[in-house]
This record gives sequence, C-alpha cells and structure tokens, in this order.
Amino acid sequence: DDGYDGAFNEWEPELWKNMDVTPVQGKIAGGAPEIIDDDIKEGSNYLRGMIDEGLKDLTTGKLLPEDTKLTKFHGIYQQDLRSVREQLDAAGLER
Repeated sequence: DDGYDGAFNEWEPELWKNMDVTPVQGKIAGGAPEIIDDDIKEGSNYLRGMIDEGLKDLTTGKLLPEDTKLTKFHGIYQQDLRSVREQLDAAGLER
C-alpha cells in the first residue's frame, strides 16, 4: 500500500493534460525563491553592499540580514553582550 500519494501520481499527468495545463517541474510554486550566497554577492555589487549605510543607521543596533551575511564574507561577525541579553529581551528591545 503506497497511500493516497501513490494513487494520485498515477493519474496526475492525465489530469493536467485534460485541463490543458503544462505542469511545472521542480519546487512547489508559491513560495519565495531561496536566496543563496551568490545572489547576495551579485545584488551587493560583489560584496560592496550597503554595509557602510547600515553602520551609520543609529535607529537600530543591527544590520540588515543581507548586510550581516556580507560582513561574514568579509570575516566580520556581529555579537551581542551576553550580560545584558536577558535585560534587553525582557524589555522587548533588540539585541
């Protein structure tokens, strides 16, 4: 017994053909495309990015996730102070 999934696989191609729909091969449609490291590198003008602007932004203590990834490519890692982490979390502030 291969369950409902196996039975559906037998007649699925015929279903799409009768509905005049061309099936798409690969991942399930509808989800956001996965961003890979090469996408970040290309979108950042090959590691130039906007890190300098992110560091100048005093409204937050964090960089954007893309800039965080870029800093890692450059060997720089963000850290937080463990001694104040619980206090910031309790106050609902970012760390």
